[in-house]
Amino acid sequence: TIASGLQRAVVAGISNSDENEEEDEGSEYKTSTLLSKIIRTTSRMWNAAINPSPILTKTSKPSSEESRSSTTEENSSEEAAASDERKVDFGTYLAKTYLKNNNASSSSTTPILGGSLSDALQTCRSKAHLLLVFLPSAKAKSNENISAIQSLLDYDMIEKALTYKQKQKESASTRSSCYSIWSAKSGSSEATKAMKRLQAVVPKNRKLPILLVAYPAQAMDKYTGNAKLQPRLLSQHHCNPPPTSSSLAKWLVALRKRHAKQISKMRIELKELQLYRERVLSYRESQVGDIQREVDTLREKEELKLKQEEEEQARIAKEERRQELLESLPAEPPNTGDANVITIALRFANGSRGQRRFPMTLETEEQTEILQMGVVFNWIEGEFGIERETLELAMMKAGDGRSFEYERDGSLELNGLGLGKMCGLRVMELKKEDDLVQEDDKENKNGTQETKE
Repeated sequence: TIASGLQRAVVAGISNSDENEEEDEGSEYKTSTLLSKIIRTTSRMWNAAINPSPILTKTSKPSSEESRSSTTEENSSEEAAASDERKVDFGTYLAKTYLKNNNASSSSTTPILGGSLSDALQTCRSKAHLLLVFLPSAKAKSNENISAIQSLLDYDMIEKALTYKQKQKESASTRSSCYSIWSAKSGSSEATKAMKRLQAVVPKNRKLPILLVAYPAQAMDKYTGNAKLQPRLLSQHHCNPPPTSSSLAKWLVALRKRHAKQISKMRIELKELQLYRERVLSYRESQVGDIQREVDTLREKEELKLKQEEEEQARIAKEERRQELLESLPAEPPNTGDANVITIALRFANGSRGQRRFPMTLETEEQTEILQMGVVFNWIEGEFGIERETLELAMMKAGDGRSFEYERDGSLELNGLGLGKMCGLRVMELKKEDDLVQEDDKENKNGTQETKE
């Protein structure tokens, strides 16, 4: 019906307007682009009106949820397509769009950057390259466009212009690149911005593309103090006629030699920037190392302080215990030859000696207390500072091989041991379990060696 035909025409016109890219008001291609848009939109609307589409002939109107979901799907698909287009080399796009017999793979063609001009300038500056800019003319299928693109994509020919030897001793595999190539779609907003920013001369003949070389100059922003890129036009090819691959290579080689100082300056700045980053990284690593050493020093001081405090507390506790043990000892009786008194003589491992008299029994008003062997151990710790739990007292009398330990024999009564009035004891330290294990290991090793011999 007429209503459905009008509906299809309106939808086709809207979709066509969405596909068109926005133009700047100052574009010199505005009139021709606007006329081509009107013709293209009218043609699409007429075709949609006379050719029913199965999607537009549906009688039921889509609900709001369906329309929102379809819009979301379209946006996501457009974003995915845009991301895929950014990943693909722009030279592939030029070859597929402008060249009919495109049999060249992306690896055999010249790599060309897409995206924005600002990103391309940043890339050039980071690599110390000059920027070769190519903008196709408005007439896509013009012979000038095709010829220029064929020359531009001839990688084998212009490789000599894109790369060169920094030193005579370098081989062909170590050639350094000095050009990056950037392009944009014809009539796009990015192409228009690039022409204004690079101050390119617009050819009078609309069939001629734009081919120029720019230097990514760098200047300091007086307001922010940060470095910003101010591209400067070095040379623009007239493209009338467009250059062949050989002439394009000669033109690029001549520009490279003419502006070798700018390339050398960028390379020096790039090397200095790399050295600066290495110095900053080394400085930060040294700072981290200094901080770590300070932390380790503080931790060691804290550990030493805690250890000293623990040792001081242990010393104080030991002194208090010795004092308590000395106070708990019975008074030393006089040397009167009383049968109830025993004299204990000590001999230590370092040769020192000690002697004291002890009463075997203590008589009080209430009861009679019999002294035990533990009193001797208490005297040794209180007087000489050796812990009683670590001592072993061995009889010095010939033929008497008895020995006494505090935990085992501390509760034995002195008058029941048959020590007599005078008793000599050798003071020795008990061996720890670790020492016993080490001695057993040594004996086992010695036994094994003797067996082998």
